[in-house]
Amino acid sequence: MQPLICHVAETLRGGTASYLDEILPAQVRTFGAGRVHVLIPDAHARDLALPPGVVTHHFVHDGRRGRHVLRLAKRFLALHSQLRPDVIHVHGTFAGVAIRPLQALATHRAALVYCAHGWAFDREVSGWQQTATALVERALSCFDAATVCISHHDYQSARTRGLRSPRLRTIRNGIGMPASHGPHAAWPDGTARRVLFVGRFDHQKGVDVLLDAMQALDGQAYAWLAGGAVVSESLQRDWPRNVGLAGWIERSRLQAYYNSCDLVVVPSRWEGFGLVALEAMRAGKPVVATRVGGLTELVVHGKTGLLVKPGDPQALASAIMEPTPEALRTMGECGRLHWQSEFSADRLDRELKRLYADVLASCDRRYQAL
Repeated sequence: MQPLICHVAETLRGGTASYLDEILPAQVRTFGAGRVHVLIPDAHARDLALPPGVVTHHFVHDGRRGRHVLRLAKRFLALHSQLRPDVIHVHGTFAGVAIRPLQALATHRAALVYCAHGWAFDREVSGWQQTATALVERALSCFDAATVCISHHDYQSARTRGLRSPRLRTIRNGIGMPASHGPHAAWPDGTARRVLFVGRFDHQKGVDVLLDAMQALDGQAYAWLAGGAVVSESLQRDWPRNVGLAGWIERSRLQAYYNSCDLVVVPSRWEGFGLVALEAMRAGKPVVATRVGGLTELVVHGKTGLLVKPGDPQALASAIMEPTPEALRTMGECGRLHWQSEFSADRLDRELKRLYADVLASCDRRYQAL
């Protein structure tokens, strides 16, 4: 019998949805229809392009994090009793806080795999907050059969903070070919440099730094921002006239923006991996990113893009305008080759299947070869 896998996420906005979009089709092919389940917020259900064979369960998400985390916990307990899953794959910090203690108390013991998708203790907050967050992660890690680190940076950060190294497994993100190129993306006539930002409008992602940079580039560049605020976060400021808001859009439509831009900007203040940078490379586009976290593993400075100091609008503006069109094309092609050789979806799928087999074996379960 093939194992039953249950993925749990507290939010899908941002990289978690992209991650699940990549791994779910392959897992249905491996484990079979009806053997892969997802528990996700109802308000974000349309963010996933679920393949046939995946069974979906929802909990109510109304924008108030404390309340809907409790709803997630309650829904998980009922679902756990009903499904009796073999592997529970938890995605994100808040889902990890809610689910891991509950799984430990359940009468049916599943193998729990946890992925923070970027450690909360790497955030740009006070030292005591980083320490407190790390202590929580260390305490909860005792419930994990395995803890997935999405980059070498994430692994080293976890080791530094004292997480149990035998349970840490580095499985870097990967993506496959896009399902379609999507409809045409409109850019203003006469735009000298087409800039794309994809992600949440929050302090981590540095969208405020990009807006300051675009203010300085009025008349020289135009930026589309694909994304929006998550939960109660918002960006209260005047927007430059050379910036357009695309909102949260389907991945097929988003691909048209990747295909038609000149470069993709990832101005994050901290980043566990930086999946947007990988999506840009897949489209053959260079990446201007900050020199932080997992981004330094993706963007090879001067070859697949440019790395700049975080929080520096002037440096970001210079990096946007500095490369010639020929240099942009060359870096984009190098980025595409880097994605193909290091960050394919097939490699991600193989490593996750191996991980599931390992944690199941450690729980003394017997299954067909995965």
